[in-house]
Amino acid sequence: MNWFNINKLEEDISNDNLSEKDGFNYLLAYFILSTIAIVGGNDEMSWRVQLLDIVIQIIIIIWAFNAIYNINLEIDGKDFFRRFFAISWVIGMRAVVVLLILFVIARIILRTLSENSSTLSFESNPIFDYILVIFFSLFSIIVSLLIMKSFRNLKPKTQ
Repeated sequence: MNWFNINKLEEDISNDNLSEKDGFNYLLAYFILSTIAIVGGNDEMSWRVQLLDIVIQIIIIIWAFNAIYNINLEIDGKDFFRRFFAISWVIGMRAVVVLLILFVIARIILRTLSENSSTLSFESNPIFDYILVIFFSLFSIIVSLLIMKSFRNLKPKTQ
């Protein structure tokens, strides 16, 4: 994997020397760095919660991407990126809709609870941050499992 030399990378791509596995490694690295940047940029959580969230999300990403890549190898080992992005897009859009519905429901419940209790405050409660980490971790696992299921469905019907 080339970390800094763009000329060498361009040459490898032009000469068709970039394998599916090389591309997979770049994709995995990109998602890991993106996770660190997104979660690490959250100023509302304590550094402990951020660190926990980053570690959990990276573990999920490494597990899920490797599993999906290996499922693709069992099929025929071809077109991983085309398959991955297409399937991830559709499942991701479905996940966004479900997430929005869950947020609306949670917002209604939390607003009702906070109106009925003068001591209940979720904005400044660190336990609420841990609950969010658990929720989003479980959500990431579910989305990953759905992507894996779709990849398994790509196997020839004769199997």
